[in-house]
Amino acid sequence: MPDWISNNVPSIVSTVIAGIILGVLAIFWKGISRTVAQLWTKREPRTETGDSAEPLDLRFVEFHSSFGVKQRHDGQWDAQIQSQWNVTNVSRSGMPARLLRSRLAKPRLQDARPEFEEATGHIIIQRADDIRANETERISIHFFAVLPSSKLGKSITLDIVVIDQLSNEHALPPIKVKPQKAQPPSRGQT
Repeated sequence: MPDWISNNVPSIVSTVIAGIILGVLAIFWKGISRTVAQLWTKREPRTETGDSAEPLDLRFVEFHSSFGVKQRHDGQWDAQIQSQWNVTNVSRSGMPARLLRSRLAKPRLQDARPEFEEATGHIIIQRADDIRANETERISIHFFAVLPSSKLGKSITLDIVVIDQLSNEHALPPIKVKPQKAQPPSRGQT
């Protein structure tokens, strides 16, 4: 037995050290995992183009906006907000801009679709998938939301935010619109 111990000292020492490390980790696991999670959430997110990418410089000019509402069978009001903008990419980097998501920052409205909590918009760029540097494209942003009946007939200021491919948020200039009730289809003679 003493020969076996003397021949396997490195293996025995590494096994004992590994056991001690595992024991210490088991005792302090909650604190270590909490610290790792905190450090992970505080890290700066990396962008696809690297850490040196400068934010996109986009200019938004409203072209047209409309706000239609229609009463549902359960008495609630569905709202469709459509807003068209001319967007110019004046970024010095020359990087094309991709607008991925939009949200309605004000007023806070519930989305008409049950899978979303807040009003999430759909963005359509008229001629392309992105906005090239030094070019202007027209975009349409559509929201489908539930409008509280207390807001019917009153002008509402909308604050819209769009998010680009670098996760930068761009606040559009506020717009003021008045909800317009949809007219029921006219019934002609049949």
